[in-house]
Amino acid sequence: MDKMVLVGFGDASYGKRPVESQVVLATTPDFLESKEVDVSLLDWKGHKIGVATGSTLASETTSVKNAFGMLEWMRNVFLDALHAAWTPK
Repeated sequence: MDKMVLVGFGDASYGKRPVESQVVLATTPDFLESKEVDVSLLDWKGHKIGVATGSTLASETTSVKNAFGMLEWMRNVFLDALHAAWTPK
């Protein structure tokens, strides 16, 4: 657990039926150097976009923002579970 890295991705489509998805993975720092590593799926979400967006860029930005929120929440869960003295900011 000392070397665990959390990684998040978000993607979206734009058009008549826009959808977005986010994924949060746990892995090792070697992932950040594009090395082949094992990953663990911690969270995944895929759904229709609830807010109308005016462009592909807006859809992608919303999806990445949501992925970052999931990643931050998962980080806080791990820090809270592993470090008794830690408090969220």
